[in-house]
Amino acid sequence: MKEKYELYYSKREIGISHYPMPASKAPEYPFTNADFLNSQPEKEVHMLVYVHIPFCEHICPFCPYHKIVYEEKQAEVYVERLLEEIKAYADTPYIQKAVVDAVYFGGGTPSCLSEKQLMEILKFLKDHLRFGGEPEITVEGNPHTFSCSKMQTLKDAGVNRISFGIQTFEEKMAQFMEVPHSPKEAAEAIKHAKNTGFEKVSIDLMYHLPGQSVEAWMADVERAVLSEADHITLFPFVQIPGSRICKKMQQENRMVSSLETELKMCQCAADFLQNQGYKQESTYDFAKPGKESLYGKLHFQQHLDLLGLGMGAFGEVNRRCYINTGDFKDYLGYVNDGRFPIHLQDYVYREDEIFSVLSMGLRMLEVDLERLKNTGKNVFEIFARQIKALTERNLLEITDGKIRLTREGILWGNNICKEFYSEAYKKTLPAWQRMEELARVKR
Repeated sequence: MKEKYELYYSKREIGISHYPMPASKAPEYPFTNADFLNSQPEKEVHMLVYVHIPFCEHICPFCPYHKIVYEEKQAEVYVERLLEEIKAYADTPYIQKAVVDAVYFGGGTPSCLSEKQLMEILKFLKDHLRFGGEPEITVEGNPHTFSCSKMQTLKDAGVNRISFGIQTFEEKMAQFMEVPHSPKEAAEAIKHAKNTGFEKVSIDLMYHLPGQSVEAWMADVERAVLSEADHITLFPFVQIPGSRICKKMQQENRMVSSLETELKMCQCAADFLQNQGYKQESTYDFAKPGKESLYGKLHFQQHLDLLGLGMGAFGEVNRRCYINTGDFKDYLGYVNDGRFPIHLQDYVYREDEIFSVLSMGLRMLEVDLERLKNTGKNVFEIFARQIKALTERNLLEITDGKIRLTREGILWGNNICKEFYSEAYKKTLPAWQRMEELARVKR
């Protein structure tokens, strides 16, 4: 393992999740009249469903997502409104022509809902939407709220993929990060999930944590492999200004190590996992053969419609991208008043497809040139500057009919993805989201 890494950027970007992200204030869309849902497609369309469950029994100090502390009565009302939102979409001509290929329950902590509530949502989805033959259904959660009984109930209801937010197996680090479960609970939950018979068991780990050494990190990765998890996602720790974890770091004088050490942690883990039989499928994800995330593949590579449901959820349906309100009371109020809870929205134009195909596709490490050709645009003309700069630095390669991240390019993959945003889209980003562009830097 080399000791020196080229620092092409001053920091590593957070991975792209959707392109484009909407920025325009949405009009009020009553359930009975949303223009982008009123037209029925000429042929059957395939789509994904994302369901956001915002509740957590414990708010982790490092988490950036829309979440609130679990209260039983609030959860009951939220589930009621969520079912109303599902029904409203299901009644539209466009969604009636769609077939669901994968469902993802994210959060928050979906597993903190009761078995009854989770079953109610699942049954309602299946009763009101059209499902394909063998859809992948994922439920996220943490070991503390995934009881054996809850796992079995979900498995019996058709959930075939479960994802645990483990973060770390190291006791003292887990305590510092205020992870709501012990490493022992984490290992037991993974074992129970495997014994329950889920087709895919996935775990999340975080690295470059405050005070974490390369050796401690690799011990976490080794424990992940020993747990026999089918899918392992590696997230670098991100310091969010003003967050509780940042304040705690300052109070205890516990900082993260250098960017070069972060790169070393990532590469050491990638090499180890691949030597253990895992294949890297994205800038974050490693999976055993046949255990890849179908939802991720269909979203990032095939760009299926995405029906986003719940508070703060993102969706893209019939060339309209949108984000639901992230305010709990507003979400309940919108739905109670018979309106879709959409806060921001924008049109997704056909001529911009090449930007989404390349920027989102490279998160999955490579993009077929034929897929880019099908957008009707010439990738080598539109991105001549970016391709030249990135191939010269050996971060990108063009081979076997694909544009592909190199071994070193994968380390900077999330930065590279964002080099392929459109110039117009870059101007809409708030200042904190604007990134460095290697393609504009002279060597």
